Amino acid sequence: MLSIKRQTIMAAVLFVIGGGLLSQTQAVNAASNHSSENTTYGSTTTKVSPFKIVVKKEVHSFKTADFTKSNLTGINHPSKQLVVTGTQKSSAGALRYQLDDGTFITSDPDYVTRQFYASLPKSKRIIVTDTIGINSYQSPTLKNKMKHFQFHQSLKVSKIKRFNNGNITYRLASGGYVTASKLFVKAM
Repeated sequence: MLSIKRQTIMAAVLFVIGGGLLSQTQAVNAASNHSSENTTYGSTTTKVSPFKIVVKKEVHSFKTADFTKSNLTGINHPSKQLVVTGTQKSSAGALRYQLDDGTFITSDPDYVTRQFYASLPKSKRIIVTDTIGINSYQSPTLKNKMKHFQFHQSLKVSKIKRFNNGNITYRLASGGYVTASKLFVKAM
């Protein structure tokens, strides 16, 4: 909550901006309502278009955006894939991700990263990082296998295709589509 002095200043500003149309009591009430909206953390979750993330380091999941031992619900190990459906700030102001199961994890980039590249690399080249390799497909939905690419093979990409379910694929310059997942390819 803001101090009484700041609330009074905000009330005066609202009174002046309103051209004196608000009474002083109405302006004070409006200022206190406005200030509580901006300074209250952890009360509401902002829904976002679902996107996939990958755990880089071990991450704990919690019932609420305020991380305490009593709120601890589980552990997510490295390479686990999760779906983010919302964001929320903790009472300390730290951004948290809300997962599709309703639990919260940190949004710290040292611990989690988006699963898919969101844009074309500047060099328009990617390298296969999966030791088994990856396949190219005829359709952007990765159906109808065309060709297999080996580990450490460099590929030239021309376009990016996004889907409503959060998946992203690259269009190859030679034709066909491959995944844009950071688990299988790396932008050069």
